[in-house]
Amino acid sequence: MKPNNEAYTQSDEIIRLNKIIDVLMDRAEHGLNTDSSDFSLFQTTIALEEKVQSRTLELKETLDKLAQTNDRLDHSLHKLEETQDQLVESKKMAALGALVAGVAHEINTPIGIGITASSLITQEIKELKSLLSAEALSQSKLEQFLDLIEESSDLTTRNLQRVGNLVSDFKEVAVNQRSMKKRQTRINHTIQNACIMLGPTLTEQKVVLIPQFGPEIDCHTYESAIGQIITNLITNTLDHAFHQQGAGIINISTKLENQHVEILFSDNGKGIEEHLIEKIFEPFYTTRRGSGGMGLGLHIIYNLVTEILAGKIHCTSQLNQGTLFTITFPVEFEAK
Repeated sequence: MKPNNEAYTQSDEIIRLNKIIDVLMDRAEHGLNTDSSDFSLFQTTIALEEKVQSRTLELKETLDKLAQTNDRLDHSLHKLEETQDQLVESKKMAALGALVAGVAHEINTPIGIGITASSLITQEIKELKSLLSAEALSQSKLEQFLDLIEESSDLTTRNLQRVGNLVSDFKEVAVNQRSMKKRQTRINHTIQNACIMLGPTLTEQKVVLIPQFGPEIDCHTYESAIGQIITNLITNTLDHAFHQQGAGIINISTKLENQHVEILFSDNGKGIEEHLIEKIFEPFYTTRRGSGGMGLGLHIIYNLVTEILAGKIHCTSQLNQGTLFTITFPVEFEAK
């Protein structure tokens, strides 16, 4: 009788049959049941052969079924991988579409203002020429015209600068590994240099930066990306966490764990409402739309961390209790 055991294998069956054969051989050698031993041995041998053939057939059928099941699983896995790739590509295209639409929207506004101001200047110049031809230009009218020209020119310049800044930020969003090179990098030193560059701005806003570095991490990675991440984080914190608030504190710490660098960047500023945290890395999301904010700072940081450093960034925050950014990314070390 076939044992009721899911783990029962072909090897187990062969071992069991070998034991039966050994017993039969032993009985034949010692002449047990001499009257019927030959006939009994013959019957047992026939039954044994039939049982072996039957069990072998069963095992073969089982193996064939397993092979078919394995083929189906391989096919399903392949289809699943294809679907996953399609979903990833769809998500990328959707993000790209949103990014392009955002850029178009952001550029359209300052360009529209510039065009309006430029048209106003053109109209005023025509009127000025008309007054000059008629020799009817008064001193007050000339002063009024010059004031309008100055105001419109300044408005046009500021909006063109805004377009230029937007295009520059958009180029940073599109940064890729071909524009950055890996090099031997000292993580703490790189972060400290970025902090020093923003020292005057920190002092002006009365914000104290406190580094809490672990042992120096000398590794092979994208140094420029790390410097840019820290620069953007500090700038973003000054613009949002401490905007119109005055003095504040920024803490930066580093450590190495399981071949991954961990950077903790925290402040004691205004904080972020919980329902907004999941949106802060989206392109063009900003809480300062009317105050010069374009909403690309954290999106650029997100791209640098995930696309360039192949890492992760996570944000936790509470209103009036500050914000914490946790950044982790893998590093390579030269063999010694």
